[in-house]
Amino acid sequence: MKYTTDSELASKLVELVGEGKVADQEYILASYSMDVSPEPRRRPDVVVRPFSTEEVSKIVRFAFENSIPVVPTGGRTSMCGASIPQRGGILLDMTGMQKVIELNKEEMYVTVECGITWGHLISILKEEGFKLGFRGPYSGTAATVGGSISSNSIGYGSCRWGQAPAGLLGLTVVLPNGNIARTGSQALIYANPFNRYNMGPDLTGLFCGDHGTLGVKTEATLSIHLIPEHVEHLAYGFEDVEKACQFFCDVQKHEVAEDIVLIGETGSLEYIIEGFNDMFPGLNAVVIVIIEENCSGAARAKAELVAGLASKHGARSIGDLYAKIHWTFGMFEDIHPFFQLGMWTPECHNLPSHRIAEKILEFKKLYTKLRLREKGYQPVIAAMANNNNSVSFVAHVYYDVRSSESKRTALDFWEQGMERDLLEGGVPYWSGTSWLRHLRGKLDPGYVELYRAVKQALDPKGILHPGMEIA
Repeated sequence: MKYTTDSELASKLVELVGEGKVADQEYILASYSMDVSPEPRRRPDVVVRPFSTEEVSKIVRFAFENSIPVVPTGGRTSMCGASIPQRGGILLDMTGMQKVIELNKEEMYVTVECGITWGHLISILKEEGFKLGFRGPYSGTAATVGGSISSNSIGYGSCRWGQAPAGLLGLTVVLPNGNIARTGSQALIYANPFNRYNMGPDLTGLFCGDHGTLGVKTEATLSIHLIPEHVEHLAYGFEDVEKACQFFCDVQKHEVAEDIVLIGETGSLEYIIEGFNDMFPGLNAVVIVIIEENCSGAARAKAELVAGLASKHGARSIGDLYAKIHWTFGMFEDIHPFFQLGMWTPECHNLPSHRIAEKILEFKKLYTKLRLREKGYQPVIAAMANNNNSVSFVAHVYYDVRSSESKRTALDFWEQGMERDLLEGGVPYWSGTSWLRHLRGKLDPGYVELYRAVKQALDPKGILHPGMEIA
């Protein structure tokens, strides 16, 4: 069946899912044409906001039968163009699916619809005495569980718990033909979704980091943990950036922290804490360490270990204010002040932790050589710990969106930076259009063959997020 107009397509979708869930007005399509990256805008033909797995199944099956592109999206806080529809079609706004389906306190899991935000879920769990491991990316007041799983997010708690998919026990996924599949232990019809690794291959992992190209995630089951009774908020300042990085790596290797963040460009701290550089003159790097334990003795012992490492590397304590802003008072608010600097050019990627000093110094030299600050650009350099061996390395440059020259210069710098990151062994954990154009030609041929075979088997018509395929 062919649809000659977008309104005809919208009318058919209204028949499928009902009034109030379908929109094709120009101003709405325009608002769904972008994420928070500087990638070019592209409009969908129609937006649908489903409220159940069954509705998603109906929409996707209809799209499959009519060869219409489908792009699932969550909070659209992706920094890489991952939410932008490349070839029009139906954009599925998953934020209508926000329910907590089950909180199982005995088997220690929570099952949620994938449109729920991390902030909302954390609040619900806290009232019941539980926490998540990975708490969500820095945009967690808007970012959804499904979106973060789809982009392998790194964020709060990644030092101890890993990336977004690490705490995942199972998924409910709508496949490209509209069929519904369940992964993890719930694949056995008599079992609860309490375990991920079972009688066959890890099919849950197949849909992690896929940016919605292999299936539409509608429900996710996550591990939960008891709320800690004791939290240590530690913050240390360093005059020497290399010593700050050595301290960061030492703490990470000891595996004592819930979260570790390094700010390697202290000018940026002024935008979070006004007057920071006056209060702590001479500092060139700051490291935040968060410790959570259910035993006060264990928390204190870990804090003492970290203090010893800080002393070894010439750090000085700067109190707990910034650490509390980062972890407690301002969780999910850290990045908001930076947008007063303009639009960012984000190239977050995974990097072995021992290389962060080298990368920070490299970027600082580049900023100086290109006189970015003198020209009005604002750099931010940071690293967030991921497990015990790697970091999400951040080197953002913010530019004036009102100036075409400023934008052009910043985007050129951005493109060169991403290319350099890959050639130097960095690995993007999300892809999106910004990384995809640099990844091509740099992927293992066997990986490309495998990905294409999986995509062809699941989505022979190529309807799910066409143009966002990794290979």
